[in-house]
Amino acid sequence: MAMNGRRVWLGALVGGVVFNLWSMVVEFGLSQVIVGKPRMDIAAMSGWFLKQPRISTGLFFFVWVISLFVISYGLAWSYAAMRATTGAGAGTAFKLGLVVAFAAAFPMNFAHATFDGLSPRFWLMWMIEIGVGAILAALAAGWVYRDAPPASLP
Repeated sequence: MAMNGRRVWLGALVGGVVFNLWSMVVEFGLSQVIVGKPRMDIAAMSGWFLKQPRISTGLFFFVWVISLFVISYGLAWSYAAMRATTGAGAGTAFKLGLVVAFAAAFPMNFAHATFDGLSPRFWLMWMIEIGVGAILAALAAGWVYRDAPPASLP
């Protein structure tokens, strides 16, 4: 069966919105729970974070948001492509999201948590942000995706 390109794009859009909302929840809500305000203040005062970012904050957020949409497109496209062999549904979407979550979130955050001076709680938070976000985006894209309707006979 042919891939439904419109549904891939719609899945990417919905998945990207879900991914970005999850990212905001983590950064603006859960970060103080996972890392703790005292650790965040110490990291800022100790110079672990730049006082002045290398690029503007607006450009950073723009690139961050677009990046999560691009990952969501890859998830939506991969889900649509793998349905034929692994079956449609939440189980397939979850497994895809889990693989992407691991690849995108674990190796670098694990290395930083091991060798950087910043509290490992920061890296745990960022691993949760990207890992859970990838799973949620894959589930959202899978929920939206439908196969293209079969061609009608003349």
